[in-house]
Amino acid sequence: MIATIHQPSAALFFLFDRVIVLSEGHCVFNGAPSEVKEYFGSFGLQMNRYSNPADKLSIIASEPKRALNSAITTIALVDHSRTKQRKNWCLDETEAENLYSQMNRRLSIIGETRGVSRWKQFKLILGRFLLQAWRQPLSVVALIFMGLWQALLQAAIFGGVGSPVPSPTNQAVDKSLLQNLLGLAFLVTTD
Repeated sequence: MIATIHQPSAALFFLFDRVIVLSEGHCVFNGAPSEVKEYFGSFGLQMNRYSNPADKLSIIASEPKRALNSAITTIALVDHSRTKQRKNWCLDETEAENLYSQMNRRLSIIGETRGVSRWKQFKLILGRFLLQAWRQPLSVVALIFMGLWQALLQAAIFGGVGSPVPSPTNQAVDKSLLQNLLGLAFLVTTD
């Protein structure tokens, strides 16, 4: 799973398998959260024992000179990150096989049937809707108003559809009837 998060807590930060830090549109770090302190330590990062690495990474991403050596630029971080990544590009045969089997296991659950019946799913969704309606009654009134407005609008636009009997001699009626039917079909399919 891929997630984007801004300044997570330290506990949440270390739950990630891999962290990618971007600065000025370039990757300046790509690795495990446990590698952050050591990796940026080589650039002069001073991190206290109980400091949050995510806070330091957000500073590094926005202003690398403030958090690291004043001589360090984003370009230097990008170059060093690319060198580090090249070492990790090749997988040996067992790693590739493990990755392939994990992917197959994850994809195999897509076709499985669920243990919950459709009736239970319907009751759950209905219960959520009723709870939302109870908590925010104005939203229900707004939904009813929008539905009525749409019904009135459709009735005004397509009220005369089908009333004149089309005939081969009356081509103007046929053209407007066809346009109204196409408009109705478009509105129904896109709504």
